[in-house]
Parts: sequence; C-alpha cells; structure tokens
Amino acid sequence: MIVESLVAFVLLTLAAAVYAAACACRYMISRRKTPEWYLSLWGVILPSLLAALAVGQGDLFDRKRMSMGPVPVWLLVILFALAAAVVAVLPAFGVVAVYRWRWRRSRGYEPSSNKPTRSNSP
Repeated sequence: MIVESLVAFVLLTLAAAVYAAACACRYMISRRKTPEWYLSLWGVILPSLLAALAVGQGDLFDRKRMSMGPVPVWLLVILFALAAAVVAVLPAFGVVAVYRWRWRRSRGYEPSSNKPTRSNSP
C-alpha cells in the first residue's frame, strides 16, 4: 500500500514538473525568445504547490483542524512540498535543456566539427 502510494506520488510529481516546464518553454518560444533556465523553477514550484494542496486539503483552510493530531498539518505540508521539489528538479531542468537545444538547432546555432574558416583571399 505504501509503495503504490509512493510510486503514484513520484509519477504525478514528475508529470506535473514536465508539463509546467514545457508550458513555460513553449510560451517563451511563442514569443520568439530563447527558453531560459529559470523556467525550470515553474516545474519545481507547481508540483510543490500541488503536493501541499493534496496533503493539506481541507486542513489548510480550517484553523480549528490545523493543530489536531500528534503532528501539525503544516509540518506534513512542508515535508511533502519539499519532497515534491526534490523529485521535480531534474525533470524540469531536462525539459528546459531539450527546449533550449531545439531552439538553438532551429536557429542554426548547432555547433559542428566542420566550422567554416575565414579566408583572406579575394
């Protein structure tokens, strides 16, 4: 039961990270700008917020229920948000790297081994 929940958490976090970073990159490309590395933060922040909302659910919005139980709700929310951020970092950077590579290739910036040399002859 715990393993299945952990696998679901990781897969959903990865999917949210990839989707958020891809949307941010596609937005920058639609504006004809190079996707920058800071766009991967969207792929980290969004899954963290989603994990916080999924874990906290109604407890986040009801002050009476926040401190009930042996562990405060805020501790669980912060722990799951940090776990989601750790899981989402590499996929988000990977998506931005792929979009940057595609952007440079489409603009002709791809480095090659056959670089043209300048000739001084007329």
